[in-house]
Amino acid sequence: MAMDTTKLTEKAREAVQKRNYAYALDLYQQALALNAENVEARRELRAVASRYVKENGISPSSAWIKGWSPLLQILLHGVSQKNAEKLMIECEKFLVNDPGNLWVSTKLGLSAMELGYFKAAIAVFEDIRQNHPENIPNLYHLASAYEKAGDVNQAIAVCQAIGRAAPQEYEAAQQLKDLSARQSVDVFRKGAEEGSKSIVKDKDTHQKFEIEQHEIRSLEERNAALALEKEHLAAAGSDPRHLANYHAKIGDLWLLVEPDFDQAEACYRKARELQPTDFTYVFKMDDLQIKRLDARARGLEAQLKAAPADAALKAEFQKFKAERDDLRIKTFEQRARVRPMDMHVAFTLGSIYFTINRLDEAIGQYQRTVGDPARRIDSLNALGICFSRKRQFDLAAKQFLTGLNELPVMNDKKKAVLYYLGDTYSRMEGGNVIGNPNFNEAVKHFTQLYEADIGFKDVAKRLEELRSAQKAG
Repeated sequence: MAMDTTKLTEKAREAVQKRNYAYALDLYQQALALNAENVEARRELRAVASRYVKENGISPSSAWIKGWSPLLQILLHGVSQKNAEKLMIECEKFLVNDPGNLWVSTKLGLSAMELGYFKAAIAVFEDIRQNHPENIPNLYHLASAYEKAGDVNQAIAVCQAIGRAAPQEYEAAQQLKDLSARQSVDVFRKGAEEGSKSIVKDKDTHQKFEIEQHEIRSLEERNAALALEKEHLAAAGSDPRHLANYHAKIGDLWLLVEPDFDQAEACYRKARELQPTDFTYVFKMDDLQIKRLDARARGLEAQLKAAPADAALKAEFQKFKAERDDLRIKTFEQRARVRPMDMHVAFTLGSIYFTINRLDEAIGQYQRTVGDPARRIDSLNALGICFSRKRQFDLAAKQFLTGLNELPVMNDKKKAVLYYLGDTYSRMEGGNVIGNPNFNEAVKHFTQLYEADIGFKDVAKRLEELRSAQKAG
């Protein structure tokens, strides 16, 4: 039986906040030794390990030297039911110094599979997928993990990904066919009493497959999806993880098309009761409250458009807007404490600070996310805008130039960087043309943007104004 490791993970998060990464890594490993199915702790461990390796300059070759002891145990013990628990612990010891190691990560995932820790296995194989998206053997492992976890839809999606990456993979095509057949049987096993209903059953199978695979855009589609998820919930057994997941999915559906906040809240509360240590459901509750306030604010905004002189309505709107902002800050500050290595949380918190003009705090978050490849350009751009608002134009230009050099293709992100870079140069030296060499740089970058997209923001107007000012000066 898995043990409650909440106190260990909380201590680990506190250690991360103090940048005591070595201690945090040790605490996370202790937590996983006691509860191998703690996916949240495993994810945080990997994120902290990445930061630890980067800050200490640990190369893959030196990681093999540092991890010789666990590596020896991994080499000596094959993946089996008998050795799997120990193997998972040894794999994590090695991955502390080389968190992206493909071979050891695969051993970890397979060991989790052997023990029936399918949620943990999925997390490991998804992590590998992020770093090695074209690794076909890993995709097979991932599809198998999803299938064994009972998530046939995700297993099908992974097999489809294999087919796109490697059309020649006959095994994936066969597995996809088998999974699709199983999906049909699973979804309709309750209605299979009479053979004479086979035509109706095939039609229902197709309809339910459509519900699961497509975006929900109407109340009819939402209600059909709710009925399907309730079927899944009824067949989910007694595993609290699966039950919580289905309650949360049903809650998510209640928020689509015409949101029913009360129904969604009841579902999320049930999920939290089933999995009290999983912050996912805590965050869903917080997001729900924010959405409630968003809906109320939109309603008040619409009323204000109809009655712009209504002072009481204006005051109420500002009150709700402030309440919503306070809740968003409180929520994401908590998430940043709980998930200090989650760059999505850090970037979102930075954006919230930016929106309410707390620029120094926004800069602090963006400086953390600038090292995340997935958010690097957006972070550089956001940093540049923050510095520009603080009238620190030299620092702003530095961020924009760095981003520009990393964008070889003229896309929307590059256009935005060019615009803000031109704007920054135009505002240096108080916007004066005489004695301001940065004006030429402003013209250069606005011109490059103008040549690529004449309709981007007000670039045509800005460029004309700059050239007129140059002539006049």
